[in-house]
Amino acid sequence: MYRIILFFILVFNLCFNACQGDREAILSIDGRKSGSLPYIMKGGHAYIRADKAAEALTLAYGSDISFNRTWDKILVLVDPGHGGHDTGTYFDVKTTRQEHGKEITKTRRMTEKDLNMLYAFEIKKAIEADPRFEVRLTRETDVFLSLPYRSYISKVVAADFFVSVHVNSLGAKRNKECPKSGFEVYSISENALNALPIEDGKSPKKRKKQMEFLQRNAENSYVLAHFIAERLKEAEIPIYSDKNVFTADFAVLRRSQIPAVLLETGFLCNAEDREKLESDEYREKTAQSVYLGLLDYAEESGYIRNEQ
Repeated sequence: MYRIILFFILVFNLCFNACQGDREAILSIDGRKSGSLPYIMKGGHAYIRADKAAEALTLAYGSDISFNRTWDKILVLVDPGHGGHDTGTYFDVKTTRQEHGKEITKTRRMTEKDLNMLYAFEIKKAIEADPRFEVRLTRETDVFLSLPYRSYISKVVAADFFVSVHVNSLGAKRNKECPKSGFEVYSISENALNALPIEDGKSPKKRKKQMEFLQRNAENSYVLAHFIAERLKEAEIPIYSDKNVFTADFAVLRRSQIPAVLLETGFLCNAEDREKLESDEYREKTAQSVYLGLLDYAEESGYIRNEQ
């Protein structure tokens, strides 16, 4: 059974060069064309079968996007930030040792994109230990993906939750130490939500309903972020400041139409955080907290029944 996906051109920055005669369209994302796709018109919108869209994305980006999912499970899309030429933040770590009476200094670069990937795999492992969940990653290799594309994948795979993984920067790219440390959990800010463009051509009633939907989703995202933050505190994972949940206008959160959070796992400009970020034990501990937060939200919001 295939789900029909409605492509909102303005929201996802997609464009269709449609040939009305044979009902085929060229899907163009970030300037990469997919080839022709069969579609149907309904109510002035173009509808494309999701499995065909997944094939198109695979061709355009060279990475496998599978639509097949288990409908009786909760699907979490985990997004390791950055990738490819986009390293994200970085820090050059210097180590010094004595060799044959001489002091040898070596420099090793820690990059956000690599740490994000490690955390994403650890989070996937923690979540999939629960048979009620399944996980997809936006990327599994060192490739660059645009921000609209990352959010768009959640529509193609019909995800229930979106979790984006990052590392904080501040002065890291300048290799300057900073006193700030700790984990941060973000959801979309109210100011960003109010600034979102509503599709032109909609009646006032439909525009109002769309905004109400976005507001409800923002509220749900905040609750999800709160549950994750509480589980991190319970596991004694240091949270930056006394504020449990932060809000911001991050593009991947702004474009999401499902409960979405962004995790800043630590500060690369802080020596203690750098040590934690590379610790297998610490990653496992934080990943388990993220899973438990997702589980708490899933039970609270009725995605799954609390059996206790």
